[in-house]
Amino acid sequence: MSIKDRTIHFFDYINYNYLHELSTTFDLENPVKNANNIYFSKLNNPIYFYLPKSVIQDIYEDNHDIRKIKYIIDLEEHSELLEFLDNLDTLTISVASNKSEEWFHRKVNNDILHKMIDNIYKYDDVKEEVYINIDLKDYSLMDHIKSYNTNSTNILVKIDSIEFYKKTFRLKLLLENLIEIDKDEFDKEENINFNNILDKENRLENKINNEIINDLADIKNSTESLKELETLITSKKLEQKKYLINAERAKKAFDNLSNKAKDTESEISLISDKIKNKIINNSVISNI
Repeated sequence: MSIKDRTIHFFDYINYNYLHELSTTFDLENPVKNANNIYFSKLNNPIYFYLPKSVIQDIYEDNHDIRKIKYIIDLEEHSELLEFLDNLDTLTISVASNKSEEWFHRKVNNDILHKMIDNIYKYDDVKEEVYINIDLKDYSLMDHIKSYNTNSTNILVKIDSIEFYKKTFRLKLLLENLIEIDKDEFDKEENINFNNILDKENRLENKINNEIINDLADIKNSTESLKELETLITSKKLEQKKYLINAERAKKAFDNLSNKAKDTESEISLISDKIKNKIINNSVISNI
């Protein structure tokens, strides 16, 4: 299959049940070592997806000399991306657990793997940003990457493999290309042509009768009602995700401020002791 045939739209896989269907396409090779002495299990049929337009904040090399880009997730515009990435991590855990006896000669359950996985997206406490590190293998894309923030291209990501380190593992995301695509790809909706439906069912004659009008009304109301509920539950999930992110940030900020307050209290205590000692010393000198 071509890359186009294996490219998915992340918004279609926010529901984990749909994403889990992709596990059937996770045809993984047995883990082997690469040139950096990292064990990896490669997907024989990689899956691709586009990231929504945002900002590349940095290009750097990690401790294993792997060049990466730092892609910032726009939480106001595309917070639903977090749900998709969480689902990818969960799918990776499930696949690794199912393969554990074959790969590690022992059964490793999901709970253990959940503690060991290196999650796809990270939090930057200082800048208060959520980001993804994406591996860069094709250095010929450097010029395109440098101009990404000022043009209309989108990042095409390849789900390449699962990598295993000493105490952790991760789903490797590889930057495949930067491509200009139609914005509507990220806002697509199903279009229903009622005339075509009715023609196909041989229900339309020379004019639309009352029965057809009633049928159309029922279809329209039913579809809108279901769509409204689906939109509502998606909205609530995204709202919940934002609250959890903010709660995590608030907790870390609270812990940092509490520690700084304790450090400051210790400094105050030391200064107070110095003042007391100065007063005592001055008093002794005066008496002499």
